[in-house]
Amino acid sequence: MSRLKTLSEEYQKLRARLEQGGGAERIKRQHDQGKLTARERVTALLDKDGPWVEIGLLVAWDQYGGRRGDRIGPHRRPPGSGGRQ
Repeated sequence: MSRLKTLSEEYQKLRARLEQGGGAERIKRQHDQGKLTARERVTALLDKDGPWVEIGLLVAWDQYGGRRGDRIGPHRRPPGSGGRQ
């Protein structure tokens, strides 16, 4: 398999994982609270069949142990990042 094909497949898998946000449990919790996820809110604003490009999907995905910061909120910042701990 070519290097490009391998990288492309890895990216597609990573993208699918990141598009799940915090995972099914977090999505369910938001829905139980009567809320939509950020991706669902954006989708609701767009034309149904119109194209769109998500900028920044990979931003910081490999920070915080590969969790894309999904367990770190503004009240629990990593040491040395500034702000309150």
